[in-house]
Amino acid sequence: MKSIAPQELLDRKPPSDAAIERAFLGAVMLQPDVIQTVDVRPGDFYLQEHQVLFETITTMYGGGEAVDMATLTSNLKVATANDESAFEMVGGAIGLAKIFESVPTARNATSYGERIKKLSESRRFLNLGVEIIQGVHAGKSHDELLLQIQDACDTVTRTSLEFDAITCADLEAADYNTEFLIENTLVARQPCIVAGGKKSLKTSIMIDLAITRATGGFFLGRLRATRPARILIMSGESGQGTIQETARRIANAAGRRLEDVTNLYWSFQLPKFGNLEHMGALTRLLKAKQPEVLILDPAYLAMPAADAANLMAQGELLRGVSDVCQESGAMLILAHHTKKTGKTNPHSKT
Repeated sequence: MKSIAPQELLDRKPPSDAAIERAFLGAVMLQPDVIQTVDVRPGDFYLQEHQVLFETITTMYGGGEAVDMATLTSNLKVATANDESAFEMVGGAIGLAKIFESVPTARNATSYGERIKKLSESRRFLNLGVEIIQGVHAGKSHDELLLQIQDACDTVTRTSLEFDAITCADLEAADYNTEFLIENTLVARQPCIVAGGKKSLKTSIMIDLAITRATGGFFLGRLRATRPARILIMSGESGQGTIQETARRIANAAGRRLEDVTNLYWSFQLPKFGNLEHMGALTRLLKAKQPEVLILDPAYLAMPAADAANLMAQGELLRGVSDVCQESGAMLILAHHTKKTGKTNPHSKT
């Protein structure tokens, strides 16, 4: 394959097909119900006039209004009252008539829509490439660039999102069974954070919880596990020797030998949240071991240093690893250090 100079690539017209866009719009004008069968959005069209036209049609259809030449012309004029050139942008009455007559039937509308969607996705990848180049020159870290690529890929491949709502009667009639993994303490399929100051035995508590879940024993010697389950602990702070000694001691206290605990796996590498390569490796590990519970200890070693104080940025990273766990069926438990400031409230009465 002949190589093409980068500047020549950037100067090329983005991938698009005006004829396919017109054919799809003509099919929609012939049979507006097509809108429900194809996930095409106004922004998927390359030509701005086609974006304007499709947005007007979908608004009319969503409002229960008939879509024909007369109503469409009227709505285009009303919708573009602040921009006199917008109606002309779609070609006026003559342009609308040409689009309406561009296809004899709406039979191939799905194929047209899928083609428009693919071309739109190609343009998104093209824009992403330009943004990555800009990010490199702006000094963005590799982790930030990889996260940007991952988010862009997820956006392209993600199915369209639809929010739902239920009535009070639906809420009252629903059966929301709460399953406890540890009686009255740990709820199944819900992310969990075990937080505390340094040297507060968080790792020991996590190991006790893991051995309890793996064997169906008693957490802290008191709280019963509802059933045995497969657990994976990924630890990056205490050291393998300390982990081994602690696990032996907790297993012995429960009347078991550590080597006989078959449902518990250990990893002494922590994934880095937001890192595309690390998230891929974590996905493969979860698929291979199929744990019901994943424990990451401690969370701060898995978080990138950049933007550590930005709650929204950190939340986005946590959502990413939570999504990986949910997709593989693993419940996520994070061990996290809390920060003790030592400050007191002078107005406090306690």
